[in-house]
This record gives sequence, structure tokens and C-alpha cells, in this order.
Amino acid sequence: MPTTTAHAAPARIDAYTQPSIYQRSPDYELTVNGQKIDVVDYPSYDYAHFSMGAGSATISVRKLNNTNIGASTISPRKLGLQGTVSGSTLTFTVPNDEYLIVKLDGRADLVIAADPAETDRPASSGPRIHNVVAGGADPTGSALSTSVVQSAVDAANAAGGGTVYVPAGVYQVGNVVLKSNVSLYLAPGAVFRFTGNPADYTKHWHKDSQNRDITWWISTAFGSTNIRVFGRGTLDSNGAEAIRRYNFAANILVPIATTNFRFDGLIVRESGAWAIVTARSSDLTFTNVKVFNRLDMGENEGIDVNESQNVTVRHGIGISLDDPWTTKAWREDTDIALPWPGSPEPVDNVLFDDLISWTRCYGFKIGQGTLQPQSNIVFRNGVVYDAAIGLGIHHRYGSAPVSDVRFESIDIERIGVKLVDDRTWLRFIVEDPGLGSGPGPRCCRSQHHGPGQGHHLRRAEGIQPGVVHQRRALRPGHHARLYDAGDHTGGDEHPGPRQLQRRHDQPAAGPRAATPAEPCPGQARDGVDERRIDSRSRRRRQRVDPVGFGAHGRPVVPGRSGRADLGAWRDDAVGGGVREVVRASGVRRRDVLARRPLDHSRSGRRRDG
Repeated sequence: MPTTTAHAAPARIDAYTQPSIYQRSPDYELTVNGQKIDVVDYPSYDYAHFSMGAGSATISVRKLNNTNIGASTISPRKLGLQGTVSGSTLTFTVPNDEYLIVKLDGRADLVIAADPAETDRPASSGPRIHNVVAGGADPTGSALSTSVVQSAVDAANAAGGGTVYVPAGVYQVGNVVLKSNVSLYLAPGAVFRFTGNPADYTKHWHKDSQNRDITWWISTAFGSTNIRVFGRGTLDSNGAEAIRRYNFAANILVPIATTNFRFDGLIVRESGAWAIVTARSSDLTFTNVKVFNRLDMGENEGIDVNESQNVTVRHGIGISLDDPWTTKAWREDTDIALPWPGSPEPVDNVLFDDLISWTRCYGFKIGQGTLQPQSNIVFRNGVVYDAAIGLGIHHRYGSAPVSDVRFESIDIERIGVKLVDDRTWLRFIVEDPGLGSGPGPRCCRSQHHGPGQGHHLRRAEGIQPGVVHQRRALRPGHHARLYDAGDHTGGDEHPGPRQLQRRHDQPAAGPRAATPAEPCPGQARDGVDERRIDSRSRRRRQRVDPVGFGAHGRPVVPGRSGRADLGAWRDDAVGGGVREVVRASGVRRRDVLARRPLDHSRSGRRRDG
């Protein structure tokens, strides 16, 4: 007898009212299981947010000008979602909650964030509940609510624990310091809004590369434990306005010198600096993370795991011009680390799992800061929607080893922009701008198979004459696959197939370390074209002849399986004998090498297509 496929019952949909300070999309209308979902208008892309219970969701996306849809894609492509088009409407079904990116013709992309239904939403009042509106906070955003929010945190802490409840509304909030045994809950429709005015905040550090003061907007008390930040609300850093008016920015959330910290479900929006910065903390968990930063603002990374241990970041979408998911470690006199308590610590036991990355820099990255050891770092089940470099280790600042790193089951859908000289799916680089340099990757393994044609570019660089690079042959491999759906024929944007290079940068003296100004495509700070940053370092770079990737020196034939072992030694007083192990497996690439950079700007979108 023929079999039939069982379909899950329709899920219950929790639609969230769009906060009053945001504009509705001029391009899209969205319904999910017949229920209308607000779509927020945003530079570079639009987004919609809702939650769903168990079951399936039938999603309909309609172009508002009623012109017929000519082309569409639904990412992540690994989900295999197939839509049907009827005139101006695309309809498809997801079996469970997912984070998706939908592309219709020439429109700005639409990000659909379907969260799991809240199962632990607290009551708005009652024992151990501290409702900020009941305490006098202004939900209209007309007045600062800092003192009310901080008083609620203090009261919950003094009582031995409790929940600070933030109802729907817009709240202008200054610095908030979270304390032990306190949960901060932002209900759907609740927005903490950064004013940008330095008078409302404490200056915690000065970013030398930007000549900009930075505040820790929401941070943890030193020595604290058992803190939770959760809900379905928004932390909005108002970054573009804060920088334009005041040249001031915020690290939105800073778990620092804390343990047992949990984050779940909030939108982190428009950061003017690195958005979530962990510092010298342990046992941290981030789930259902949505970093909605702009693609036209620099230094706005998503989650930076700094000098922390036992960190899990699971299920999220990170959109930012700079790296959405990364780890770093610094010297104690580095600008960002000057106010950190205690001594420098390593990065250890970090998992990035089930994450989507959309950026103009690295999709998933370690570095540039490598001034303390970093080890046991895993990037797993990720998707690079678009980037300049898919996966990378940038061992630039520091001489500490980076070891036991794994990239597992990563989909790379597109490499559509260029980062300085690079546009590639994999980049490991060691260089020294004056703070020392560490050992290069001792062993890099990646297996690939693909039906597409063209060069599968990888890039590795080392520094100083003492570095020895070894390229071992590509040999048949069977346990990992890498897919291309497209081709690339080289050209000006790519220096050539599979080049191995060496740097001989000379150390430059300086009074103290500074966090890097990473030159990502389209990034400009203070009137400076970031593509020109570090030009001296690039001019000092010495290229060497391409090294063949094929067995016994033969070039790789696209479409064949193989394994690449890339090795590099550094044997000197700092890095002598230290090995770094990196594994990349199960990497699939789709449309990896785009023929030209994409224009994701709002000004470039077509409303009639």
C-alpha cells in the first residue's frame, strides 16, 4: 500500500505587537498560520519576530506592491524548504521554529525569527516579582527609568533572589548592574533603549582605534553568580544615532567576572560597539540569540567570548558588519581590558552550535586577539548566509597558542564580499603588528566534494623567516562533504588558486595594546575608509609561489573528494614547539564564490521588482 507523509498539526502562534518606535516594512506583509505578524523596517534588511508552540507553521510572504515574484530563496538551504509562488505571495511550511532568511527578487532580505514558545514566562506581579512599571518606570520612553530598574535589581538581590519584570513599552535606560540570583525579564514588546548621551552613562573604556568612549550598558557585578537575562523583548543600542550625535557607543551586554550566567530569547539590536562581550567569566549559556545589527556600521560584532570558560552559544542568528561569532583574549593593558578585574585568563571549552551568520567579515572566527591561550573551541552545525571569509583564525595580536579548534558540519551559502585582499571560505593567518605572534596552525584538515567548478580557495599565512610552512597532499577522504553550486574563474578579486603566503611584518613599538580596527568591507569610521587600514602591513607582505593542493603536486580536480593537511611550525622563545590543531569537517558550500559583491544597502533595493 502507498505510504503517506504525516504532517504536524499547526502550531500555536504568539504574535508580538511591533514597538511604537519602529517603522513597518514598506516591502513585506507576513502571515503565519493565518495570523498577521508585524515586519520591522530596518537598514539593509527587514525582520519579523514571533514565537510558536509545537507543530508546523505555514508562512506566507507577500510583496506589498503586488508585483509578481520572479525569484526567491529560503535560507538556511540545508532545511530544504520549498515554497510555492502565486503572484506576489510566497508560501512555505516549516515543521518547527526556525530562524530564516527569505530573498525575493531585488528586495531587501527578510529575516524571520520564529522562537520556541515561552514555557517559563513569569507572572507580572506576585512574590519575588519586581515590576518596573509598578515601581515608577516610564514605558513611553519620555523619561529615564534607570534608577527604577536598578532599584528593582537591588531589591531582588537583597531578598535572596527574584525577577525584575519589564512589561511591554519603551524604556530609556542608563547603566544597569545585575547582581547575584536576579533574573531580568523583558516581555514581548518591551524595549530597553540606549539614549547615546554620555551624561546618562559611565565611561568604562576608550577604544583607541576609533577614539571613542564605550560604556558597559548592562553588566554584571564583579563576583556575582546565578544571573539570568531572558524574554522576548529587545535591547536596542541605538548605535547609529549615538555615534552620530555623541561619538559614544555601548557594549550592550557584558557578563563580567560572573558565573552561571544565562541569556535566552531577546533581540540585541543596532550595536555601536561589540554587542555582547563576556569577560573573565565561566559557565555561561546563550540560547535563542538574535543579534540584529546593521551591515553599514563597523565594530558591531555579535558575541565576543573574551577570556571566559565553559561557554555555550546555541541556536541563534547573528547579523553584523563585523564578526557575529568570535573568541578573543587580551593583555591586561589592552584598552578593552583595562577595567576588567583580576588577571588575564584563557579562553577554554567554548561551543558555538546551530547558528546563522551574515556579515561582511568572518562568519565564524577566532581572533584577532590571541594574547592568552585559547583551546577546545567548537563551531558546529552553523550556516554562513553571506560573508567575506567563512571560517577563520586570525592570530594577529599576541603570542599565545590557539589549540584544539573544530569546525564541524558548517554550511557556507555565499561568499559575496571581499575583506581587504581576501574572499574565501577558509582563512588561517598569523601576523605580528607589534604585540608578538603565535604559532601557526599545526594541522588543518578539511574534506571536500562538490559538483561545481572553479577554484576552492583557502588561504594560510605565517610570519617571520623562522616560520616553516608545510603543505601535505590532498588525499582521498570520505567522511565529510563540501558542496558548491556555482563556479568561479579567478580574476582580480582572487590572487589565484590556493596560495600559501608568508608575512615578514616587523614589530612596531607602542605604549600599550589596542583592540583592532578590523577593516571589513564597506566599513568606515570617523571618515576613514577602512579598506586602507593596515596598508603598511599589506605592503610588507611577501608572496611566495602557489603551493599545489593535489596529491604529489597535482592540482585538485573540482568534484573529487580529498583531505588537506596544512601545517606550520614556529620555533622560537615564545612559541617553540607549541602545536595548534584545527579540524574542519562536514563543510558544505553553496554559491560560495559569488561573481561580484552584493549590495545590501537600503538605498539600493528595488521596490518595483
